[in-house]
Amino acid sequence: MITVYYADAPKDAYEKYVDRLSPSRREKASSFKFLNDQNMSVTAGLLIDEYLKTMGLREKDMEYEGVKPRFKDLSLFFNISHSKGKVMVAFSDKEIGSDIEVIEKEDLKVAKRFFCEEEYEVIKEDPSYFFRFWTLKESYIKFTGEGLRLPLNSFKIQFKDDKPYMDGVFLKELDLFSGYRASICAEKEDEITLKKVAIF
Repeated sequence: MITVYYADAPKDAYEKYVDRLSPSRREKASSFKFLNDQNMSVTAGLLIDEYLKTMGLREKDMEYEGVKPRFKDLSLFFNISHSKGKVMVAFSDKEIGSDIEVIEKEDLKVAKRFFCEEEYEVIKEDPSYFFRFWTLKESYIKFTGEGLRLPLNSFKIQFKDDKPYMDGVFLKELDLFSGYRASICAEKEDEITLKKVAIF
């Protein structure tokens, strides 16, 4: 099963909640230069904590490991994404990637430079596909663990009946927040549970 927790990041999240989190998450949040990013990072930690509570665990007690963070001695995979005050964390028992982006002005120059030619042609016809491709491709490179080391034009995403697909993985677009695009990438199709968390 895939579970996605998502939330609005409070503007005082860093100030109010950072001390509730693990040393690793506090260090990660503090590494951001801007307060908005710190708030979103702390909110991600709180979402992880909320999910771990369902397992009888707490984030503050957990030990992270690996370049692509996961918890030592726990069969849980998760992936964090945030954009302009919105935060999502996708959880699974297998590798998972996620991405959320606020919908802004589409950039055809970016699409032509970084996307596949076929994807670029789709976006030229309908610019609304720009952020659909963007979040789907970001979720895939995060799924692989390669990040931006994997060029965005080195793999192709297609749409069939307006649903994304790509050989070898499961792609799914999520409707989490108005004015945002969100996607996940997993090894195979699975049941998805969405939970919006209120953080005060």
